[in-house]
Amino acid sequence: MVVPVTVHVPADVGAARQWLARRQPVPWAGEKEPPENRSIAERLEAARKRLEEHDREKAAADAIRFAEAVTARVAETLARHGIQE
Repeated sequence: MVVPVTVHVPADVGAARQWLARRQPVPWAGEKEPPENRSIAERLEAARKRLEEHDREKAAADAIRFAEAVTARVAETLARHGIQE
């Protein structure tokens, strides 16, 4: 005998908020609307500065990962040849 059972799963409020924030960031992600009195040149300059900052942070993270990879490879090569650091 088969008896159908309905299981109630409560809504995940955090997931709903995240979904809304990704689709409409201004009202849901806590972002404020840019002031309308700013010119397009001012907005482009602000975006350019944010992009430059992002590029600097990415370059720094890439340099750290590269240094770690080189250090690991050197240690591996030394260990393979029986040389201790």
